[in-house]
Amino acid sequence: MLKKQITISAPKAPRKQKIIQAATGIQLTTNKLYQLYTDLYNTLDAPEFRKAQLLHILSNLVKLVENPKIMELELNVLEKTNVDIFNALQLFSEHRKDFLMDVFGSTRPKPGHPGYDLCEDFARLATEKGIISITGGAPGIMEAANKGSGQYSIGLGIKLPFEPELNKYVKDSPFAMEFALFLTRKLMFLMHAKAIAAFPGGVGTNDELFEVLTLIQTGKTPIVPVLLISPEEDEYWYKFDEYIKVMLKHQYISPNDIHLYRIVHSADEAVQHLLDFYKVYHSSRFWSNNHLLFRIKQEPTEIQLKDLNAILRDAGHTAEQKLKIVKQPGFDRDNSEYKDFYYLSTNFRPVDFATFRLIIDAINRWPALDNDDI
Repeated sequence: MLKKQITISAPKAPRKQKIIQAATGIQLTTNKLYQLYTDLYNTLDAPEFRKAQLLHILSNLVKLVENPKIMELELNVLEKTNVDIFNALQLFSEHRKDFLMDVFGSTRPKPGHPGYDLCEDFARLATEKGIISITGGAPGIMEAANKGSGQYSIGLGIKLPFEPELNKYVKDSPFAMEFALFLTRKLMFLMHAKAIAAFPGGVGTNDELFEVLTLIQTGKTPIVPVLLISPEEDEYWYKFDEYIKVMLKHQYISPNDIHLYRIVHSADEAVQHLLDFYKVYHSSRFWSNNHLLFRIKQEPTEIQLKDLNAILRDAGHTAEQKLKIVKQPGFDRDNSEYKDFYYLSTNFRPVDFATFRLIIDAINRWPALDNDDI
C-alpha cells in the first residue's frame, strides 16, 4: 500500500526579513550588505515603509558605486542631485501646509519698470492673502516678487558662473538656497507649488512655463492655476497665446489645452483668480485603477453633478467615465485636514487632462459659503 507523500513547507520568513529582501533585492541573509542593511533597519526610528524606502534607495546607490561601467562624472551628478534634493526638502518641510506659488520672469527689469512694479504689487497682495512666493532668487521679476513678499518669500537660486548671487531680499533668508543642478531646482519648483505666476521673460522663463504646461497636460503634476501676468499695454502674452493657437490649428495640442492658463493684467485680478481656484475645489490625486479623485468642500447637487458630466461627455468621455460621488478613501481618513471634504471620482481618459481644468472651473462656480481655507 502506497504511503501518502507528506510535503513539509519551509517556515515563513519574518516580516522584517521580507521587507529588507524586497527593498534591497538581496535574498541571502548571510550577505554582508544584507547584515549592514539589517543593522540600519533596526537602528532607525521611523515607520516600516520609510525604512523600506531608505533601504531601496541605498541598495540602488551601492549597485551604482560597485558597477565599474558607471563613470566618476555620473556619480558626481548623482551626488549633487542628492545634496540638492536633501537641502530643498529640509527647506520646504517648514512650509508643508502653506499656499506656495512659483513666480517666473525676466532677470532684467529694474524698479520703475512696469513689469517689475506690477510683480511687486502682486506679490504683496498675494502675501496679504496668505500666499507665499517662490522665485529663482535672481534680480528682475524674481527680486520684485521677493521684495513684495517680504520675509515670507522663498528663493531657489542656481549656481552659474555669469549670474550674481541671490538678490538682497532673500540672500540672508533661512528660506533660500542655491542649487547645483537645474533639474533638481525645477523639480522643487513644481513639487510644492499650488499656483504659477509667469511674467514676461526670455528663454528661461518660457522653458519653465512650457515645462509646467507639459506636466499638467500629461498628468505628471496636479492641475494648478497658471497665470500669465503683464501690464495692460504689454502684448507679450497675447503673442504667446497666438503661438499656442497655431499649435492648436495644426492639431499638435488638444482644444482644451488652451484653458490651462489665464492672461491677466492687474495684481487684484491675479490674486482673486488664485483664491477663486480653491473656492470649492481643494485638490486631486490618483487612486486605484487610474481613477482620478477630486476633493471638494461641499457636496454637489444632482444638477451640479449632471453639469460636470456634460463637460466630460462633450470632451469625448463615455458614460463609464463619468464623475461619481464616492466615500472618503482610506488614505484620507487619518488626515484631519480632509475630514469635512466630499469626493468625486472618474475613470478618466488619460490623454485629456486639460478637460479637468474645465471641471474645476465649473465646481468653483457653485454658490458657496465664504471659505478662506486655501
